[in-house]
Amino acid sequence: MNDLIGKNISGKYRIDSLIRETELGDFYRGTNVATGVPVTIKILAPAMAIDVRYVDRFLLEARAAAGVSHRNILNTIEVGTDDKGLPFAIYQGIEGDTLDNVIKTDGKLAESRAVGLAKQIASALTAALETELVHGGLSPNKVIVNTLDGIDEVKIYDFGFRPHARNSMTAVRYLAPEQCTETPVTDQRADIYALGSMLYEMVAGEPPFTGPTPGSVIEKQLNEPPAPLSAFRDDLNAQIEPIILSCIAADPERRYQSAIALEEDLGRLAEETGAELPPENALAAAATGKTGRSIWQTAMIVLVGIAVVAAVLIYSTRTRQTNPTVSAIPDANGSPVQPINPATGAQEEAMLRLGDVGDASLVPNSNTALPGTLPGGDGYNAWANGGVPPAGAPLSSGTNFGSAPPAGSQVPTYIPPPGQRVTIDPNGGSPFMPNDGGVILVPIPSNTETTAKPTPTPRVPAANIPVKTTPDPKASPNPGAVQQSDA
Repeated sequence: MNDLIGKNISGKYRIDSLIRETELGDFYRGTNVATGVPVTIKILAPAMAIDVRYVDRFLLEARAAAGVSHRNILNTIEVGTDDKGLPFAIYQGIEGDTLDNVIKTDGKLAESRAVGLAKQIASALTAALETELVHGGLSPNKVIVNTLDGIDEVKIYDFGFRPHARNSMTAVRYLAPEQCTETPVTDQRADIYALGSMLYEMVAGEPPFTGPTPGSVIEKQLNEPPAPLSAFRDDLNAQIEPIILSCIAADPERRYQSAIALEEDLGRLAEETGAELPPENALAAAATGKTGRSIWQTAMIVLVGIAVVAAVLIYSTRTRQTNPTVSAIPDANGSPVQPINPATGAQEEAMLRLGDVGDASLVPNSNTALPGTLPGGDGYNAWANGGVPPAGAPLSSGTNFGSAPPAGSQVPTYIPPPGQRVTIDPNGGSPFMPNDGGVILVPIPSNTETTAKPTPTPRVPAANIPVKTTPDPKASPNPGAVQQSDA
């Protein structure tokens, strides 16, 4: 480890001093030799670099963390292996101290400060979750606190769960119970457990569960509640303890199910306790006066910009509006629109001769009639003009040859429909319709039965039917005689 101090990594980064040792590599303060910018360097221990499994895991975790960019996460600059085969990861420079050293130095933190730190850590976990990244090994020595002008800014680093961490007294205090089993389970609820334990320690001065061995700590996590915060101090907000207990429940289903919900509750608690948080953007920084521009100057710039945009829009709408009363100017070189062919009426007359397009016999190349219809049903003789009838015309043989009969076969003759024909004079009346004011004459067949007929009961004639003498019932029946009907 001491042999690396002062050496260059990948020919670009100089190792200056050790920050801390971890289970999978050590963190150093370093400098970019080309720009002089401070950086943080993580190097896999040379003794572990000979095992390809450790190398692959080291690079995988470093590249996964590089996919997240957030102000509360130590951002990754470069990941790779130098010319000597030593895996490394370069992060932005670290300013400040680890949270565990802050707690050791200051003891119990002010409630507002502790809530502000916890809220920033929850914000980092929320950002990591958007890329499906879970820290898995969160603890106070993996949180950097940089204090500037009385305001703390947090950065978390060293993502990745180490299964052997359950044998470490330092790590087991912040691991969730499900991470300490033979088949460990690590998800965002494990990170929530670690954050709850850290917030408890910040206000109480010690972790919620302690013991002489890692096994005794795990036993307490599963079977004992933590000591109430009132045993350590009496100046805390009533909402902070329920939030902590919801984070460190032994059953993962009883914890906060997402860092987003925890961040929202911590944000409300930060407002109630007066926690000072770093500005979220440049506008907030301007409001605190850190950019040398007052909030009134910023507001004036915004108002002037809005006024300029409004003036441009008004000018554009006034100069580009159109007059709807302006008529189109005719083309001097144009000519009136003429039809392609002169209108003779021949096409209209041909369409009238086609008849109903619903008749399948009028459709070219069609051998099927519409349902419920038969060609020639209106008395049209498809065979009268000679030659080949239209497709679908009825044949005496009961077959349909389509457009023409087979060669050598006799053209069948048209068989008119059976029944009586009635010719109606267009200038005279119809025998099927009564004259105005007349009666309908219905022929009644004669009754051949020999039984005596009862005397019909006289009926009162309708007002609009002329009264006629009823025939004598004793007279012999005359077949074909016409009688009056009261229909």
